[in-house]
Amino acid sequence: ASKYTEKTLIVNMCALEKLFLIAGKEDIAKSINKDFTDIYSKAKPSGRAEPFVNPQRVIDKLKEKSEKAKTVLEREIYAKAWAWASLQYLTGARVGDVKKLYVDGNKVVIPRSKGGKTRTIDLSDSPQRLERVKDVLRYLSFEFRNKSVNDDSAFRKDYYERVLRDTAASLGEKWTGSHAFRVNYAIERFEEIRQHKSEFEADKQLTRELGHERISMSQYYRKA
Repeated sequence: ASKYTEKTLIVNMCALEKLFLIAGKEDIAKSINKDFTDIYSKAKPSGRAEPFVNPQRVIDKLKEKSEKAKTVLEREIYAKAWAWASLQYLTGARVGDVKKLYVDGNKVVIPRSKGGKTRTIDLSDSPQRLERVKDVLRYLSFEFRNKSVNDDSAFRKDYYERVLRDTAASLGEKWTGSHAFRVNYAIERFEEIRQHKSEFEADKQLTRELGHERISMSQYYRKA
């Protein structure tokens, strides 16, 4: 195990556990689950994403840069980056998911997420978070209805990462990728859920919201 990174072990052990469950080898799957913590502790650090110290400050800075932009295109780029960053922070979405998510009642739905799964996040317990998501989606729908930056070819993931990285650096934030917002989400969302559920149940719910199945993934994110 010491030859492999934490991320490599997590991905492969989860895949193996699922494979043996499908094959009807529940004893082997349970053994993998039981030994997970011990094996994971021997892995090399994988350079995983770390949370921003002040994620909202990073997001606000993107908005400020949009408002102070000297050209229309620059304003659109920073505005779109602000929206993407906001949605990542509010929903824990991966970068590739922010363009697909929508609100259905009190739930945020992310279709065709990683592995083809549809993620559903029930925010009935967090109305303020839900309203902020709706506000950002309304902004995107109105502001970019006829703008070139709304075209995927005009605003790609690498543009977003570059703008976000430079903005974070200007604020003295450590850059470990936009996935940092997903970590911030996990940390803060866990505390929200804990207001009405046990730690175990909160970890179960957060794991589902993050699009995973193993409960240790919740702990992996929120203890980053």
